[in-house]
Amino acid sequence: MPRVDLTHDADNDLEKIFDYLARFDPINAAAQVREIHRELNVLAQSPMIGRPLSGDIRELLIGKRPHGYAARYRYTRGGIVLILSIRSQRQG
Repeated sequence: MPRVDLTHDADNDLEKIFDYLARFDPINAAAQVREIHRELNVLAQSPMIGRPLSGDIRELLIGKRPHGYAARYRYTRGGIVLILSIRSQRQG
């Protein structure tokens, strides 16, 4: 089964998302970030589920617009799903 790993940039993206959410809803910010992690872990079961972008980059949409997120990732030959970035769908 593939392993899901976050790059340093993607990990920073999650921290920024948490910080932003905590400003407006500190009680639920951690739960929302955990939900993003749960959705990313779906890629361990179905690494090709995201839509293709360019080359070997794919994108998984998490949640619903405009409150959702887009995770860009690469599924490596070594069986690793490497999360490259996580952005608000509003960021495009």
